Amino acid sequence: MQTIRLRRWRETLGVARAIALLPAGSLVCVDSLEVAGRFGAGCLRRLARLRRVQLLATSHVPAGLPVLVCCRTSPALLERIVEQLPARGGSIAQGEIEEAFTAAGGNLREALFALYDRAEARRSGRRS
Repeated sequence: MQTIRLRRWRETLGVARAIALLPAGSLVCVDSLEVAGRFGAGCLRRLARLRRVQLLATSHVPAGLPVLVCCRTSPALLERIVEQLPARGGSIAQGEIEEAFTAAGGNLREALFALYDRAEARRSGRRS
């Protein structure tokens, strides 16, 4: 099994090379397949099929592959995650959690970054 994370569309050719080098029956996991774009993702799917390599991918948009799991986020899920964090920067209000969730379009990672920045700003404001 090979795991590859796409961060820029230019890396699509490297993923294609990796698939081409894998023996038939191998499994390649591609994280963020949407980064390859529709054309790039289609090429990777076709190459995997031609090489008889199994392709498993994560994507934030439909990727032309069967969907095995569809993850859904919610402000309540973000709140449960925040509750598990140490309160070093002070507590985070419910309104801040909902605001961060909405501003991030439901992307929990981006919402957590925003909440972290807010907590750090509060913490450093107390020091000055």
